[in-house]
Amino acid sequence: MKIRIVRLFFAVFLGLFSLMCMADQRESNIDQLIVLSGLKTQVSSFPGQVKAGVLQAASPGGIGEAQVSNILESVDNTIMPAVILREIRSSLAASLNDEETATLLKWYESDVGRRVTTAEEAASTPEAYEEMMQNAQMLTENDRRVQMAMRIDELVGATKMGMEMQDSTSVAIYSAMMAAMAPGQPVDIEAYEKEMEKIEPQIREQVQSLVMVSFLYTYQSISDDDMKKYEIFLSRPTSKKFNDSALSGMARGFDEVVNDLAGELAVIMQSDAA
Repeated sequence: MKIRIVRLFFAVFLGLFSLMCMADQRESNIDQLIVLSGLKTQVSSFPGQVKAGVLQAASPGGIGEAQVSNILESVDNTIMPAVILREIRSSLAASLNDEETATLLKWYESDVGRRVTTAEEAASTPEAYEEMMQNAQMLTENDRRVQMAMRIDELVGATKMGMEMQDSTSVAIYSAMMAAMAPGQPVDIEAYEKEMEKIEPQIREQVQSLVMVSFLYTYQSISDDDMKKYEIFLSRPTSKKFNDSALSGMARGFDEVVNDLAGELAVIMQSDAA
């Protein structure tokens, strides 16, 4: 009897251990996918990109030097890539099965996949952004590549994602600023959103234009044949699921860190007003 009980517990232990090993391997594959797809590198560049935008706003006539220093410190404290990557990882783990993950890993490990990812990672730095903006007009002169960029945007939903992030970011920062200017007073978000609706077409045009230039710059060294292969890959159901899931997780993580940033900006505003 005792031997049977011991064997039973041993069998249960082996079953649980097997499940744990499978879970560990699954998590490892998801982590590898995040790395090979370039998501980790791109998300890790977010703080630098945000700070580059702050410094651009600090040009003559913009915000003051003391504020710039405080805001840059706040960016370092709040725009945490680990938070965004955590949400991406959680989203991917919930939506992709083992077969889908393996299929995606195979493509990102291919020659074309590596070339595309390398180009995306190289274009994700603040220095690359500056170069991109300097060459924006030249990049948009190639109609064939512009059409390609538009198709990529449609496939990955970059403009849609950009609009959603812009909306959530602006609401968070507006709320924090108003709370800082009028402590204890309710913030009229509805009125703000109505005003934003009036200029939504202009904002969308700006976001879409930036997305186009970004794709044109990022993939400028990738041949037309390789880009066709990339479009085919992006059109597959598994790729769409991966992209949608990654963007969903990224949006949740971005909202979290932006809300933290907005809170720190409110403190800076209150301190300056004192």
